[in-house]
Amino acid sequence: MPNNPMRDEVNTLCYYFDGMRLSKVHMKIPLLALLVLAAAAMPAVAEDVAQGAATGEGAAEGETPEAGQKPTYEDRRKAILRDQIERSVELIEKGQYALARTYLDPALIDWRLSREHRSRAYYLRGFSFFAEDHYVSALRDYNRAVEFNPSNPAALAALGHLHLSALGTPRDLKLAVELFQKAANLGHVGAQFQLGYAYLEGLGIGQDVAAARGWLLDASEQGNAAAMMHLARSYRTGLAEEPDPDTAEQWYRKAYEAGLTDA
Repeated sequence: MPNNPMRDEVNTLCYYFDGMRLSKVHMKIPLLALLVLAAAAMPAVAEDVAQGAATGEGAAEGETPEAGQKPTYEDRRKAILRDQIERSVELIEKGQYALARTYLDPALIDWRLSREHRSRAYYLRGFSFFAEDHYVSALRDYNRAVEFNPSNPAALAALGHLHLSALGTPRDLKLAVELFQKAANLGHVGAQFQLGYAYLEGLGIGQDVAAARGWLLDASEQGNAAAMMHLARSYRTGLAEEPDPDTAEQWYRKAYEAGLTDA
């Protein structure tokens, strides 16, 4: 065992819980960072898939006929495309990733698909590749998702994770933090947690405990148990200029009550 499990580096096979499954990855990073990735780095991914992560769920402006108008051929085609995307979500939730792509592939090459829906479809296909450990393909589709909608928080956060964990691309902490920052500003809970943790540990950005607390608090208030645990840590000796054991204990208790039994 390392002498200082909070700081020592380990080269190990770790498991990363993305909200739907466990992914395996070899990397050499601080052991505490491994624990963070395994705990709940991106707990909202399954919810992102189901709800579209605010990237175009429902019809975009101009895609549905006004009340009383008879749907045109183009209206019907757009409705079919949206139905294909929703069907892929159901299949992804069941773990039928290859079958989900058979619905997404034809939708993605149809010119009628709006930019918002195209971004969502690329994100979903990227997630299906990620779930099967096809990280290069996932990286490509996540990038396409952001190209069509730069305000797609789920795709931004997913890209951040790939760059953080060196999956399908060299590890780039600075870029990962930049992506988490954009997703966090758009309200993505997992990205808020990751950004708070980066500030807390000085990973890819200068250490700033006050900034860390702000982002960790945002994520904690939305139920992220890992954020609660590290918010508690921020009030302990070693990180806090003026340790506050009572506040730390309160957040550890909340993390435990939220399901993080190791808190």
